[in-house]
Amino acid sequence: MDAFMKRSLYPLTETPDDVLKRDLELPASVQRRHDIAEPAGGETGAASAPRSGNGWARLGHHPIDLARFANGRPLLLILYRGSWCPYSRLHLADLSTVAHRLETLGVAVLAVSARRHDDWWRAKGISLTFAADPNGDLFQAMGVRIAPPLSHRVWGMLLPHESGFLFDRNGNLVAADVRRLNPTKTRQTFLSSTRWLALAHELTEAERIAQHND
Repeated sequence: MDAFMKRSLYPLTETPDDVLKRDLELPASVQRRHDIAEPAGGETGAASAPRSGNGWARLGHHPIDLARFANGRPLLLILYRGSWCPYSRLHLADLSTVAHRLETLGVAVLAVSARRHDDWWRAKGISLTFAADPNGDLFQAMGVRIAPPLSHRVWGMLLPHESGFLFDRNGNLVAADVRRLNPTKTRQTFLSSTRWLALAHELTEAERIAQHND
């Protein structure tokens, strides 16, 4: 079943789940320094105190300045395939339902693909901040850039594995969810917005306690 036939028969089969997944190994520069949740089995651990230091610097240099965007706040970074992708459409639509609550917690949210289509997303009611990574530098730094087949390279298509990364205010990775998608598979999943919100709650509470103890 090719992708076109799949979409004709099963146009909207993607659904959210609540289990952090890691479908590929992340670079050492991105690896988590402390976790509030472990991917294996979806077990949630106790939130640990945020570590100091500049975790943003470990990600290297690329056009999107994550530290500047976060501006001293925790950051939820979403790397998505594009506005053309039904999986990305459902993924970001779900995340948009908690965007305001994340901002109320003080968590910055940034969605990045190879190209920006802000007007299209906003016309669909998706209220997120978008940025573009046209050369895939950020995708590469995060370890999720896909080596495209020749047919994609000819048309200039650049894709990341659909993924989300939650960083603390110092740029240390707290939780990561990376999904390796299959273009012909139905009923694939993405991490739910409610799970991201719960992780953000745990992180901000841990940071609040750490600041109080200081």
